[in-house]
Amino acid sequence: MMNIWWIIALSGIGTYLMRSAGVWVNPKLVQGRWLEELPFAVILVITVSSLGGFTTNSASLVAAIAASLAVILTSWRKLPLIVCIAIGCVVYGLLA
Repeated sequence: MMNIWWIIALSGIGTYLMRSAGVWVNPKLVQGRWLEELPFAVILVITVSSLGGFTTNSASLVAAIAASLAVILTSWRKLPLIVCIAIGCVVYGLLA
């Protein structure tokens, strides 16, 4: 059985390697069309995972769905990620 400290240490090393990869990985290795879709993928993951926590209150669920749609639509219009998130927060705040 693995000790909890080994799990914490390995998680820390993995997190460090992922976050520092932009510094030590050659940019020629990571060029690709998939990088253009990364912000939309991040928004999609955040949206889907956030909707799972709103199953008890129907008003919050409707507000979360409306905010998610607003974020997805603004992301499709190629607005900056921070603007998409801000619009989603405003929509959720108005409806919740």
